[in-house]
Amino acid sequence: KASATTLETVVGAEAVFLCAGFCLIGQNRLFFHIERINVFSERIDNMRLRGKKGIAEALESQPRLVILQPEQMKGKWHEFFGNDRPLHVELGMGKGKFISEMSARNPDINFIGIDMYDELIRRAIGKARLAHGLPESDEPIRIPNLALVRFNIAYLEQIFAEGEVERFYLNFSDPWQKKRHAKRRLTHPVFLDKYVHILNSRGEIHFKT
Repeated sequence: KASATTLETVVGAEAVFLCAGFCLIGQNRLFFHIERINVFSERIDNMRLRGKKGIAEALESQPRLVILQPEQMKGKWHEFFGNDRPLHVELGMGKGKFISEMSARNPDINFIGIDMYDELIRRAIGKARLAHGLPESDEPIRIPNLALVRFNIAYLEQIFAEGEVERFYLNFSDPWQKKRHAKRRLTHPVFLDKYVHILNSRGEIHFKT
């Protein structure tokens, strides 16, 4: 068992020096798998995230895949997907390759990928098409168990109700190595408290760095 503060110490700013193991918080509600990965996440600078002309229109043209106002879905994600299957969410999905491939391999689980940049959401649409064997096109698509969400993770509690999510994925999140940026880390106690509230009794967090 470990408190949120203890976990932050384990996977804090120097997270490139990795450990392996498991942490349980509270009544086994939160499960951390800290995995040794010998690669680094790709850095995407602000210039590349500006995207192409017409990107807003491209996102708006995919209402059955891209959610631009997720606050309206809080407590209602089962209605969006049309079922009560488990909900797995990737926080900071980047280009969307992981969440797209997971949704293709696990049709009995609903997946949501979240990022705050329009350009990354646009690229994730392409990854979703590729993972599900759909041709390249500007036509609207629907993938039954996948949603791509544009949102700032700092306000996660605004889009998910208590107990609504079964698993969070944190894949190569920005370590925010400077001490003054500690509260921005997705492993900071402020975020861990949000996860505990949103996860159900089988809740897990799968963390890779």
